[in-house]
Amino acid sequence: MYTKTDTVIRHIKHIADKSGIDAVAFGSDFDGIPGELEFVGCEGMPLLINAHCQVFHESEVEKISKNNALRLFSGNFG
Repeated sequence: MYTKTDTVIRHIKHIADKSGIDAVAFGSDFDGIPGELEFVGCEGMPLLINAHCQVFHESEVEKISKNNALRLFSGNFG
């Protein structure tokens, strides 16, 4: 069985493969993701970032974890 972290990583990898790394970002609301609940909210971010480092390059992790969201917010709410 996949853990919640594994599921998040698989989803992000799938979206990045289909739409490009610039289309992916995550927040802290992980309701509805199947798997064992390793965390509930933002306290799981260090776990997720470490897991992303196993799959993505450091520059891609920066985009996924903050830069893509900041770009979206500043471009639309700036």
